Amino acid sequence: MDLFVSTDTIAFHKVWMGMASFAECADAKLIELDGLTAHVAAFPAWFKLSGFSGVEPALGSA
Repeated sequence: MDLFVSTDTIAFHKVWMGMASFAECADAKLIELDGLTAHVAAFPAWFKLSGFSGVEPALGSA
């Protein structure tokens, strides 16, 4: 199976950490997929989020 993913580490990590959706980055052309239509459609389901993706950043104390 061949599926080519073109992106930079910032966009990839934003999706992985839940800071941006895969669809948002794909629409903005920050993540581009090239391969069979079925593989391209399935990729977002293969891409699992970090266990920390739902954690809110801690607020600093003054």
